[in-house]
Amino acid sequence: MKKLVFVFLPLLFLVFACSKKSSEVEKPIEEEIIAQEIETYFTLNVPENKFSDTTEAWVVFHDPNNNNVLDYQRLTNGTTYTFEKLKSDFFIASNISLLSIATDNGNTSLYISTYTFIDNGTEWTLDSPTAPKFTPRENPTGALVIKANNLISPASYNVSNSFGSTLSGGASISTVDQQTALSFDNVLFFNDNRYLLSLFDANGDGKYMFLDDLTDGQIVTLDNTQLKTFDQTVPVYIPEGGEYYSSVFGYNKGQEYSQGNGYILNLIFPFDNEKITSGTLNLGYLNTLDRYITTFNYTKDKFNYSYKKYGEIPTRIFIGYPEEWNVEVTNESIHNFQFSGPSTNLFYTQSHHWQTSSGTKDVDYSEIHWAVIHRGDYYPFSYQLPDEILEAYPNLDINGVAYKRSIFYLDRQSATAKYVDPNPNLLLDSETVRIEN
Repeated sequence: MKKLVFVFLPLLFLVFACSKKSSEVEKPIEEEIIAQEIETYFTLNVPENKFSDTTEAWVVFHDPNNNNVLDYQRLTNGTTYTFEKLKSDFFIASNISLLSIATDNGNTSLYISTYTFIDNGTEWTLDSPTAPKFTPRENPTGALVIKANNLISPASYNVSNSFGSTLSGGASISTVDQQTALSFDNVLFFNDNRYLLSLFDANGDGKYMFLDDLTDGQIVTLDNTQLKTFDQTVPVYIPEGGEYYSSVFGYNKGQEYSQGNGYILNLIFPFDNEKITSGTLNLGYLNTLDRYITTFNYTKDKFNYSYKKYGEIPTRIFIGYPEEWNVEVTNESIHNFQFSGPSTNLFYTQSHHWQTSSGTKDVDYSEIHWAVIHRGDYYPFSYQLPDEILEAYPNLDINGVAYKRSIFYLDRQSATAKYVDPNPNLLLDSETVRIEN
């Protein structure tokens, strides 16, 4: 009997050991299987100090196939959010809405940006708030007069330093006996005493001249033959009947790169438009400068063209024809928006905008701005915000928003570019056509 016991005990120990070993092997296998069933479909990085104490922010996800809420989360500063799903929950993209709700002294402002069909695995970083940079300037020291002989129909003129415009007061132009006097009442002088005079004539052609070592009250006399043509030009066709604004700022190598600094190679305001009779404006550039900020805006009736490029000289700026951008809205509802408009061959991304306001300022005022951004063709959607958000702000009339405008992005850079690998200075090229309702 004892022999049987001794035989049985080793067998029992062997069975227990095998069972324990099997359990240890199966457990990590089960954990691995479970882990494989979960995947991250979106990551959102919120920088520090993104939202103020009076601003509440949310992100909401909807299934584009049935408009059901997939998830939503209130956002806090300095936090990274990952949104996960089971692999068995089959959806390859989602509609993502970013909400910002600001409250102040009885006023409520809701801003919603909805991006449709965002691929699974996408990661976004919200832009960081940055204070505007201003270059400190020295105190204005006086006046400057430039007397130019034999100028050809001057239409626009500027004097600038590498720090930007030198004017802090008024300027005037007068022509007597083929001599044009450009008078500047109040001029900002800098230690970097090198200035650029740029002029554009009625034909839309520009010329320039560098002026060194200027002094207070100086009268500079020059002749048209001393002015030089720009090294490179970019022609811009101007459709009849509208008004436009254009500017080209140029920067030396290593110079701080921000709007407001830089030599002004071209600056034409709408009140200068009538002085330029040509249908083409030739924007000028200098090879001695390192990079540029080029801006051009054109408006005619409901049509608005906007162009901005940072860095290199533009290869071309083509407004196109306003009549190609006619938009006919047949249903203005944000939940069932329907329209006919420009061919999708003309743009890469489109967005449509709704807004409304009600109440009295500083009492019970509320306003809503909602933009829906699509990568290509328009896909109607119909969904509400989560009840938790709506119940917290009952005065927000989500269903009362009215259609206001459509924007078509002509550049390859999508409307979500600022969230994907963002430029540290948020210097993003853009080319859009906006159609107002």
